[in-house]
Amino acid sequence: MKLRRTHKNFSAEEKWVTQSLLYKDIAFNLEWNWEKAFSFAQKNGVAPYLYFKIVQINCQVPTDLNNALKKAYLTSLLRNTHITNTWKQLKQLIDSPVIPLKGIFLARHIYPDIALRPMSDIDILLSPHHAKNLFEQLNTNPANESNYRSTDHHLPGILFNNTLLEIHQSLFPDELKINLYNDDIWKSTQQYQNELNMSPHLNLIYLCLHIHYTMKRGGIRLSWFLDLVLLTQSDYFKAEKYDFEKFLEVSNTKDTVVEILNSCEYLLDYEFPFLSKYKSNLSPQKQERLISLLTNSNQQDLKQSYSIAWERLKRTKGLKKKISFAKDSILKQDNTNAVQVIKRISTLSYRFFKMLIHNLKNED
Repeated sequence: MKLRRTHKNFSAEEKWVTQSLLYKDIAFNLEWNWEKAFSFAQKNGVAPYLYFKIVQINCQVPTDLNNALKKAYLTSLLRNTHITNTWKQLKQLIDSPVIPLKGIFLARHIYPDIALRPMSDIDILLSPHHAKNLFEQLNTNPANESNYRSTDHHLPGILFNNTLLEIHQSLFPDELKINLYNDDIWKSTQQYQNELNMSPHLNLIYLCLHIHYTMKRGGIRLSWFLDLVLLTQSDYFKAEKYDFEKFLEVSNTKDTVVEILNSCEYLLDYEFPFLSKYKSNLSPQKQERLISLLTNSNQQDLKQSYSIAWERLKRTKGLKKKISFAKDSILKQDNTNAVQVIKRISTLSYRFFKMLIHNLKNED
């Protein structure tokens, strides 16, 4: 089988990775660089899943590539087993409703094998009151208290059983225009495999918004788009009795979610069966941005990142709260040294100006 689409700026090895995640009959050309294929898969979080697919269909790949992917799979298995055991211990300490987010839910309930969705931490959502109580209970580092900013949607990361834990009190900062709010989340909760979670529709929207805002900060991973496909193929999602397209119609997230799902279709050459009325082709500029982010996943796009801060500042209500937000942004890590503050104000001003120029150039 030939590769289904020629992605501008994707190398042959990178195209092979993106296509092999969902399709079964793409051979690896022995003239290709196996290290380039592995590096792309590894940094985009899909190496374990790619190994699973190769074993599943008995795909012939270079021995070195097979061994590297196998090692990535075993490493992920070891790490995810530890994180899963940590999650079980953590649940015993929590005496309030808690929702597991992203990897800790997906790896255990959506992927066919615990190792296939790499995790680096545990993200959970609690009500603001219970989130702060749990943070105070588990926090052993006094510095975390001073690093807490009232404008953050999650508390400072803390270590529990050598695992980074992020305790969310909301899914996103309240000031963001495109958002999911606590009242809607907690009203939609349901049990899935004896564990509390948000509704499948809201979970899909959450993952799409997470991709959207992370793209604005200059980094995404191919595994996050694979998450979307496997989530919608799961029994968890299929058991939802409501139509997702109708759900989107009453959601203020529709345009953003549809664009992320269309991006996923483009990257993985996949079609979401429930998205028929919203299909559209990405512009060449958006295609190139996606590819650039995936092939340079460590880059930071400050022009976009600072647009998030500006949006939050504009939507923060009340002068006192606006000043508090600006103060939190300027006094990074509680640094009140006058010289450092002046330098940071200069840096922020320069980057903010670049963001404005970038936005003006890209206005339709």
